This record gives sequence, C-alpha cells and structure tokens, in this order.
Amino acid sequence: MKVIVKLAFLFVAFAAAHVAQAQNSYVEISGGQAQLKKFCDGVVGPCDDNGTAFKVFIGHNFTTNVGGEIGYVNFGKVNGTDNSLGFPVTAEAKAQAFGGSIVGNLPFDALSLFGKAGAYYTHTKVDASALGISLSGSGNKFIPELGVGVRYMFNNQFGVRAEFERFFGLGDIDVSGGGVTAHLDRSDIDMFSAGLEFHF
Repeated sequence: MKVIVKLAFLFVAFAAAHVAQAQNSYVEISGGQAQLKKFCDGVVGPCDDNGTAFKVFIGHNFTTNVGGEIGYVNFGKVNGTDNSLGFPVTAEAKAQAFGGSIVGNLPFDALSLFGKAGAYYTHTKVDASALGISLSGSGNKFIPELGVGVRYMFNNQFGVRAEFERFFGLGDIDVSGGGVTAHLDRSDIDMFSAGLEFHF
C-alpha cells in the first residue's frame, strides 16, 4: 500500500506543478477526526471508532462558483476489544484514500460556503487477534463522497477552512488466519476537518 501513497503524493505534486501558473489554484492541508461509524456496533468492551485523520489536496476554481479538488486522505486507525464471546477479541482497522471532488462555491466576499461530491479509491486494512490466533485482511474499492464546508480568506493567498465529509461504504472485508475467518462490515466514514489553504 506504500506504493499507492507515494503515487498519490506524486500525482498531487504533478498537478500542482501544472496549475501553478493559473489563477484561483490552491493547496489545502487539513487535519481532524474520522469516525468509522459501525466499527463499534455490538462490541462489549472498550472501543474507539474515531481516528486521527489528515489530508493533502490541490484545488482549482474554474469559475467563481465551480471548482475541483484532487488529493490524498488518511483516515487514521480505530481499535476495540470485544468480550461478548467470553474471551477478548481485539481488532484494529485503518484506511486511506486517493480521489477527487467537484466543488460548488457560494462566495460572500472573504467568506464562502461550499459543497462537494466526489469519488475515492480506498484501501482498508484490518488486523485482529483472539486466543493467540492472529487474523488479517485488506481490501480496495471505489466509494462516493459528499461534503459541506466554510472557507475564510484573510487575503488573496491565505485562508482557513472547516468541513464535514461523508465517505460511503468503506470496508466489507474478510479477515482470516489460523483457520478462522471474520468479517468487517461495510460502514460509512464521517470526517470533520479544519486546515489551511494557500492560493497561487
């Protein structure tokens, strides 16, 4: 999966180099929290379905109201321990994605609202263990994304933004090991993030 991460950053760098001469282009760096919504469903015991997330994007406003973004998202990792079977079953899941969105902007001078819709190629990895048996599995899939947010520009080059995004249908992965098979159900991810925009 390191190859996909390197390709994602190379693609962002390549895109940045080719839009650097255009107006209304920007780079976004954001961090926040991502929740794998169904990860803790039915778990009896400690469970944390929130991961520390970050993303790096390049964007361009084609008009005042329409733009696009491409980039890399790391959703962080979640973990939990389920005791419902009478013995502890520990699990950890982590995910990342590369893709892009069409962005609709509604500007009010320095402040603007935006909505976005896109598609992302995701990679999810799951590790689990119980009674000395280790299980693992991973999967790749395309999933849709929707988001809304607000942006404030301090000047023509520098601004801040905050947004909420939902990524639909991550997971649905089998994990296996030692002759045992388990399953990570399909789940949406809700991501709240805030960060910086640098326009050029």
